[in-house]
Amino acid sequence: MKCAKTLEIGCGKHRHPLADVAVDIDKDSSCDLVADAHFLPFPHKTFSKVIMYETLEHVENASKVLREINNVLTDKGKVEFSIPNAMYWRCILRWIVKGKISASPNHINCWRLSEIEALLHKTGFLIKSIRFIDTHFHPSSFFAVFA
Repeated sequence: MKCAKTLEIGCGKHRHPLADVAVDIDKDSSCDLVADAHFLPFPHKTFSKVIMYETLEHVENASKVLREINNVLTDKGKVEFSIPNAMYWRCILRWIVKGKISASPNHINCWRLSEIEALLHKTGFLIKSIRFIDTHFHPSSFFAVFA
């Protein structure tokens, strides 16, 4: 495979327009390749950028996925991702009412800001910025850029 610039992980049915290569575990997505984010089928240091929006909360082992991203990312590569904010008032209300700490019933993981920062640090990423954004998926999501 030739070196591509941007990899999108978990594109779903709405592929990012800047993605050179898009992967998703769902064969009915708009991806180029059906692949599990835990086992990315690309050579070491293939991509200069990885984007992953509203995906990390759906994976079984977030640490493994982040290590896989580190493996396919070039030395000065960047990652952009977003995840739902566990401390958003609707998430807290869901936890009180239903006993589930999640923005959605199909999420496997849910993190507070300090927890996602610790996970990123543990998996070898240097955080450049984190901010809150409203996505069409989940209001007040975390959006981070790191390398």
